[in-house]
Amino acid sequence: MWLTNIFKFDFKKAFQTTFKEFFDDDLDQYAAAVAFKMLFSVIPFLILFLAIISFLNLQELYEIMQGQAEAIVPGEATDLVSQIIGEMDQPAGRFLPLALLVALWLASSAMRSATHALNIAYQVDETRSFKSQFVLSIVYTLAIVFMMILAMILLITGTQAVEWLAGQVGLDNVLVTVWAWLRWPVAITLITITIALIYLVAPNVKQSYKNMIPGAVLAVFVWIGLSIGFDF
Repeated sequence: MWLTNIFKFDFKKAFQTTFKEFFDDDLDQYAAAVAFKMLFSVIPFLILFLAIISFLNLQELYEIMQGQAEAIVPGEATDLVSQIIGEMDQPAGRFLPLALLVALWLASSAMRSATHALNIAYQVDETRSFKSQFVLSIVYTLAIVFMMILAMILLITGTQAVEWLAGQVGLDNVLVTVWAWLRWPVAITLITITIALIYLVAPNVKQSYKNMIPGAVLAVFVWIGLSIGFDF
């Protein structure tokens, strides 16, 4: 039944309506604001992540993941990432509280901007108090960051890192091969779930989670496509 409904769905009209509403609501400006704030929150989170690795004295794993991270970062950003990673290659416990606070503040600010944009898209007013919005943005940010960190670990942890981990805990080498095949689908699934959760909880409107999945899947594939395009 659901397959029949898909074939009956007017995709052309849906895309036309989407683009019209997108520009009528000036959502491109909100998207730019969210992207700007998220961009500046990436660096503190990267510092936080690398500081934790350095603080735990996992130097070998640190070096392996450094190479993997530089391999998947677009060419224009490689020098910046290398510089940050190089500066963090030392005991860095003092950076943890500051990096955490800055990252949370910037990311939660981006979350509040995204919430405002989604309210406009749904054409609903924000009835939650500023205090509630602030607390919720922190909670949502922590949950989203946790999911995204898991996804990023899956993406940048290549077979070398898994081989190292397998050697430390005595895992079978078969798991290394399984990991090589599964890490991308699992990471993409986590990112899709994260985006769907944003669509579900951010706007001030009740909705069904299953209705969020198609938009989240589309967002992930558009994201991947644009990332590949900008890499050339």
